[in-house]
Amino acid sequence: MILNSVLFGIASIIIGNIVGFIVGYFLSIDLPKVCKTWNKNYIMEISLFFTGMITFLAYNLLVK
Repeated sequence: MILNSVLFGIASIIIGNIVGFIVGYFLSIDLPKVCKTWNKNYIMEISLFFTGMITFLAYNLLVK
């Protein structure tokens, strides 16, 4: 179950980034140059991973 939750978390990162790029493409705005360094620690990707992992685990624990 842990392996499946890790894979689900990785899939959440991939899908989340694709959706983010699509939304960013259609709703893009010009940001200051300082904003380009804000994601240097990959906070969004880490958040998406743990969201996917916890969602998978919670779903399996609540449904079964």
